Amino acid sequence: MLTLALILVSSLVKLSRTAENRLLYRIIEQEEALRKAEEIKYRVFDWIDAGLLVVNNDGRITTVNQRTLNWLPGHDRNEMIGTRFDVYFPEFLPFWNDRELACLRRNMVISNERGLVFGFKITELPENQGWMILFSDITEVQRLERQVKEMEKLASVGELAAGLAHEMKNPLAGIKTSLQLLLSDDLEKEFSDRLSRVILRDIDRLDFLLKDFLIFARPKAPELAALDLARELEHVLMPLRLQYQGVAIEIEVGDEPFYFDRNQLHQILINLLVNALQALENTENPKISIRETHGQDSRTLIIADNGPGLAPDMLDKCFDPFVTSKAVGSGLGLAIARRLAAQNGTFIDLVNIPSGGTRAVLVQDLSFFRTQKDPQDTT
Repeated sequence: MLTLALILVSSLVKLSRTAENRLLYRIIEQEEALRKAEEIKYRVFDWIDAGLLVVNNDGRITTVNQRTLNWLPGHDRNEMIGTRFDVYFPEFLPFWNDRELACLRRNMVISNERGLVFGFKITELPENQGWMILFSDITEVQRLERQVKEMEKLASVGELAAGLAHEMKNPLAGIKTSLQLLLSDDLEKEFSDRLSRVILRDIDRLDFLLKDFLIFARPKAPELAALDLARELEHVLMPLRLQYQGVAIEIEVGDEPFYFDRNQLHQILINLLVNALQALENTENPKISIRETHGQDSRTLIIADNGPGLAPDMLDKCFDPFVTSKAVGSGLGLAIARRLAAQNGTFIDLVNIPSGGTRAVLVQDLSFFRTQKDPQDTT
């Protein structure tokens, strides 16, 4: 019996050692796998052509990649681990303090110490593991963007100058010809009076043109007020209803305050409504509907007519200065309307309605007014 017991104990010891060896082997394997995974992680991080900082909720660095170290000569990874990130990148601190908002957008900051512009994104890691700050040098991109904007500005100035010169050419030619004829000694008084009226008419055309151009080029700063939109619409429509009595006009707007500069709103509405009314001159059962809709952070005013719609070649350029499909007019009306609307946090567009007609859409960004002073309530 004793011999059998010794044999059993010896067998159990051997089995226990075998299981222990297997467990140790698995632990060694897992440690090796973790080491390789960590090595691969750092290789991937170092491969990224952007700075990367992983920080805990206290702002202390837990991971840093090689691209970040390139901007910190004389510092190494081991030194940085456990240190607050703002010791090395103080320019990110204001965004870190407001990180709940900063993580929703891409950000840009100037690093005065390095003479660089960083574009960066703050992202919260899952399971409360901290935050990741990913950033890159966009100094050259910013410089190129400024160059492109400057070139676009110069091109726009050139186009405006050419358009203005073209519009001024005809009335100036009429004035010149009339004056040359008036200098003749053998003109009858009736003909002389007619030429004088032509000169006055062309001078008025130049005056109107230059006034419109100045409004477009240098509009007055808006004086925002809380307006009653329905009342402002009726004020604008009163003379137009008398002039276009055959057009049915329907209005469906709310009574919430509409924040806008009153004079600029009238100028925009007059331009859009006159365009719509003129387009309906040869339309059977002409009709205009004015209604508004509300989005989460926007308010939209829609002016729709049942006319023939815009010509396809005009859709993309109807807001360009000096572009018009009318026999008379400077082509600045819609350009001025869009410019004034932009000053009031609103974007204007014109689209054709598939069933016929044109829809003018004014989309007001309500977040625009959060950055403005409280407008005076004038309703």
